[in-house]
Amino acid sequence: PLSTPNEVPLLALSRHLSQDIKVVLSGEGADELLGGYGPLLRSPHDLLSAEMLRKDPAAMTPQLRQNIRHALKRQYGKSGFKDTLDHFLTVYSWLDPTDRSMVLNPEFVGPETDRNIERFWRNRLEHMQGLDTYDRYLYLLETEHLRGLLTRLDADTMAASVEGRVPFCDNRLMDFAWQLPFNFKLRWKSSRHRQAALGLSSLEIAEKFDIPKFVLKEAFRGRLPEAILRRQKQAFPVPLENWFIGEDQPDLIRRLEDNPGLGRYLNLSTIPQWTSATLASGVGAMKVWMVLNLIIWLETLE
Repeated sequence: PLSTPNEVPLLALSRHLSQDIKVVLSGEGADELLGGYGPLLRSPHDLLSAEMLRKDPAAMTPQLRQNIRHALKRQYGKSGFKDTLDHFLTVYSWLDPTDRSMVLNPEFVGPETDRNIERFWRNRLEHMQGLDTYDRYLYLLETEHLRGLLTRLDADTMAASVEGRVPFCDNRLMDFAWQLPFNFKLRWKSSRHRQAALGLSSLEIAEKFDIPKFVLKEAFRGRLPEAILRRQKQAFPVPLENWFIGEDQPDLIRRLEDNPGLGRYLNLSTIPQWTSATLASGVGAMKVWMVLNLIIWLETLE
């Protein structure tokens, strides 16, 4: 199944490039290696704030305690986490347990499934004893997240007979980058900005109070325009919300109606309701995209 919609424009771009060139350089690895995912990599700030609120509230003023609680609730709907794993799964998962129960056959959801998911990630977090939370999250991006991006790039470029090379994944660069302190990657703009971030959530801080990929931007200062160096991270834009206006949602429902055998894997009775509610939320197009691709993939197995 296609994990994200970026595969579509990547393939279109590769086909277009193949008309003139056969080898391209791509930036996979830069965000994972040098701290480019600002909101996710700043999110340990929330976990540390919650821990401080729980362990040593007397060390903070009443106003700061209130600000932290409100900031956490604005972003997460709660003011604390069970542990690091609970926080990581909250910020990294696309589908939470409620989503999974609405989408999947009950056979594939429940406490045992949740324990398997937690076991997978806990083993990786515990493998990184000695690293602080910031470096743990960065390491997980490099060892787990990046693998999917490289597979996607290779599949899309090779499908168009183009070779995609990834210079940021050069082992010598990766060895060097791992010797750098984390603040060479994601750095506060100043001590004043760091102080002002107290009582705010990571989404309110990221790329406003700090600088992602700091060392890379410094390396190219003077070679690239300041407007490029200062701009916020630009994702590969895909108009998912527009794609799901009109035909796509009914198509998803029609596929389920035409293939009752998919009930072995999916919760056919709740997916229509889940799809409507998720799209209506304004932030659920990516989730629906994933489920639609899962449905199409399962159809090929029938």
